[in-house]
Amino acid sequence: PLPAPSFLAMHPTLAVLYAVTETETSELVAFDVSDDVPSEIGRIGSGGSFACHVAIAADGTQAYVAHYGTGEVSSIGLDGDGAPASLLSAHVDAESALGPRADRQDGPHAHFTAIDPVTGVLLACDLGTDTVRRYLPGPDGLEFDGIAVTLPAGSGPRHLVCAGDLIYVACELSN
Repeated sequence: PLPAPSFLAMHPTLAVLYAVTETETSELVAFDVSDDVPSEIGRIGSGGSFACHVAIAADGTQAYVAHYGTGEVSSIGLDGDGAPASLLSAHVDAESALGPRADRQDGPHAHFTAIDPVTGVLLACDLGTDTVRRYLPGPDGLEFDGIAVTLPAGSGPRHLVCAGDLIYVACELSN
């Protein structure tokens, strides 16, 4: 019974399922799913509002959350059992110009994160600024590393897929 769970992700090696709540004060919630009935093992504020995506680092030490409402991309440390332990960092793209769609691009709107398997950087789609941001993961969280790509104004990047040395971006506003 979670308020507005918007995205789920599995831990890479443990029987732990993560959900983010798309609420004013969003949370990352972890469940042990090794039994027939899942049991909550921890929750933590995710560092922004209206979380809409979560990705788990390949080594299982951090969760990366995209917040549509306030635009942050945050990093949450996970303990050895997969439970959320601490909010490590939260970044918002306040420097990029907003897109031309006032009804949907009134501010930064981080929508999705993915770890590039070639470079190891975290990529984040921002629907509000028509950009894909780049972050360097580290033990203390994420360090902003610039804009990976600026898409045409009004594109509204929503999701991406890394395929070798190519990145495919699906845009919500320009289709």
